Amino acid sequence: RHPGLRAPGDQRRLLPQARDLANKIDDSEFRNRTLAYVDFELLREAFQKKNIAEVVRISKTGELTPLQRVWGYTQAARLVTATDSARATDYLQEAATAVRRIDGSDPDRARGLMAVATGFARTERVRAWEIITEAVKVANSAEGFTGEDGMLSARLATKNMVVATNSSAEDFDVAGGFT
Repeated sequence: RHPGLRAPGDQRRLLPQARDLANKIDDSEFRNRTLAYVDFELLREAFQKKNIAEVVRISKTGELTPLQRVWGYTQAARLVTATDSARATDYLQEAATAVRRIDGSDPDRARGLMAVATGFARTERVRAWEIITEAVKVANSAEGFTGEDGMLSARLATKNMVVATNSSAEDFDVAGGFT
């Protein structure tokens, strides 16, 4: 662990300079892996702080996996649903675009579609059912999809250490879409 990535005594708060530090890494492959890990941590932190603008910014421009990007947009939608359903719908449409970039046989596509459907269930029920129908078709063809394994993870490995983050993501589970 690089001592500058986290504030002393506060293992949850990522320093604002973490991304700048990661960008200074000479090895491009390691730099990209580090940026991916840092961006996911920054995304989670922004969501915890309910900083919608930052969640959307990172979801749009961060070095995220497609599923992490979907999670970011669906969580931004969750944060604004009660006050601005039109904006929530926009974020969910961004999430739907991101999820459709995932291979059709990948279980993450089914998970992402479930998250989008769960979000639309809060704003547009008809749209939610359309996406659930698509999710079921994808789930039936995705080997390894159980419907109960909604997790997000990020991992960074070096020669001397491994740091990993695993988070439960209930919206990726089938139960969320049907609740």
